[in-house]
Amino acid sequence: DRARTTTYTCTSYNIDSFKPPKPLNSPTHNPNTPPLVVVGSANADIYVEIDTLPKEGETISAKTGETLAGGKGANQAVCGGKLSYPTCELGVPDLIKMEDSSPNLLFPSHSMGSNQAAVSFLTNLARAAFGLGVGATILNSSLYTVDGGQRAVLFDRFRGVLDETVGEGTHFLIPWLQKPYIFDIRTRPHTFSSISGTKDLQMVNLTLRLLSRPEESRLPDIFKTLGLEYDEKVLPSIGNEVLKAVVAQFNADQLLTERPHASALVRESLIRRAKDFSILLDDVAITHLSYGAEFSKAVEAKQVAQQEAERSKFVVMKSEQERRAAIIRAEGESEAAKLISEATSTAGMGLIELRRIEASREIASTLAKTPNVVYLPKDNNMLLGLNPMVGN
Repeated sequence: DRARTTTYTCTSYNIDSFKPPKPLNSPTHNPNTPPLVVVGSANADIYVEIDTLPKEGETISAKTGETLAGGKGANQAVCGGKLSYPTCELGVPDLIKMEDSSPNLLFPSHSMGSNQAAVSFLTNLARAAFGLGVGATILNSSLYTVDGGQRAVLFDRFRGVLDETVGEGTHFLIPWLQKPYIFDIRTRPHTFSSISGTKDLQMVNLTLRLLSRPEESRLPDIFKTLGLEYDEKVLPSIGNEVLKAVVAQFNADQLLTERPHASALVRESLIRRAKDFSILLDDVAITHLSYGAEFSKAVEAKQVAQQEAERSKFVVMKSEQERRAAIIRAEGESEAAKLISEATSTAGMGLIELRRIEASREIASTLAKTPNVVYLPKDNNMLLGLNPMVGN
């Protein structure tokens, strides 16, 4: 049956002096029917939709909602209402008015306890924190940063890789729909080794060092064709290719004597090949060059033989020079003796005696300055420089 049930909130709990209030009139109400007074607890769970939590002393109304009765008093009040009795509840803190299938629910003023206030505050705080967390997550997923020396390429789920390159700084993107890929455009070194054959079929071990960087305007194409690890995919391949092609143009010994020319050929060829893949090379250098063990021994033996030949040639040249010097010296002495003989025969022995006296004076001066003991022969001619013929 469709019934109208009215529940009143009572402020007095004295059963002896209690007079039930007059219930509201309803189409099915019989004025002669005594009211039903329900005394006891009533726990009614009320579900309504409101925008904000009620403040202390505030009355909030809602036209739609659901009520689940709980407790002995509430159950009895609901039963009385269904039996068309005017029903009063004693000791219930809430006023519930149910009419037909869409009752009006009223919340009169009442005071919340400290526990309810704390729970309400924590609930509001949790909701605010949750909202801030969700907002921060959305904002963080909408931003990305490109550091110095880097560039970014955007991938769109609908349009693919975008053609423009994003510079340094913080930028916006559409979460889930777009994703950034960061490229390092600074110059980076790369070193790799290669074993190549020379023109005379000798194996040479070469080490090549490159300084490379991507072409900034071509980053979207690099990402489409090669990906982020473009340098690891391209440089070793073209490096080995160019080294083998250049080394095959030289003999083994020519690589040693014409190394600058070989390095220049390698550099020009590598720069041209790397340009095809949108990679710029700032420097190319051959840092190491070595041969096989057998060839190294042969070269060493050859060098030793050359050194021995050079030494023998030097010895021969030295002997020849010494012979020539002896001849020249003998010729000089002979010429000097001849000249002296001619002079003595013409002018006498006076010049020779003068030279002997000068030599004796020099010997005497040297002996006078020496601190050592000097032993002289008993013949005084050495000291005095006298001609034995004169002494006689």
